[in-house]
Amino acid sequence: MGESADSPDQAGKLARQAGQNPGQAISNLKQAYAYLDEQQNASNIGTIGWCFGGGWSLQAALAMPQMVDAAVIYYGRLVTDLEQLKTHGNADSRHLWGRGQRHPSRGSK
Repeated sequence: MGESADSPDQAGKLARQAGQNPGQAISNLKQAYAYLDEQQNASNIGTIGWCFGGGWSLQAALAMPQMVDAAVIYYGRLVTDLEQLKTHGNADSRHLWGRGQRHPSRGSK
């Protein structure tokens, strides 16, 4: 974790690694939150992500329910378990898909 990609193949590899080790990814998100909170004195902290990052934007809100103020998910993997979503805490969230595009929770356009 903490790496960046120089090619689409390498980006895919890093994304798969994050999916295989979600605990490490959540740890990185918590470290990023701590940096913004403690070193930058951010008064509000939100997350935003597209595709791969969209799912992790939601995961950050679920992992830090009393800390993340807002989460924006453009596409990305959804959590559909209502009990898990109830732990979402105080974060406002917006989940966005384009018109005519397949919404993951519906299974069709």
